[in-house]
Amino acid sequence: PFDFTPSDGVTVDPLNTVITWNAPDAELIEIILESEDAEGTFDVIVSASLPGLTVPPQFLEEGVEYKIELLAYHENGNRTIVESSFFTPS
Repeated sequence: PFDFTPSDGVTVDPLNTVITWNAPDAELIEIILESEDAEGTFDVIVSASLPGLTVPPQFLEEGVEYKIELLAYHENGNRTIVESSFFTPS
């Protein structure tokens, strides 16, 4: 199974939002954050061996729901995608 945090509509601290994942056998992880209520898209590809990634605080706005998508890229060319959402407090 491929899972990650934050997810399931939790509220995060916009000054300290860390995305973590468990993606067995993945080589790379692409992290995409976007919102209908905020400008810009955060899109980065990192090594799956990293323990996590801190979202730059200047990207997250107060009182916004963010859609989060993680794509796991595997050596054999397969990709797995999971998505969810989280909130920042007002």
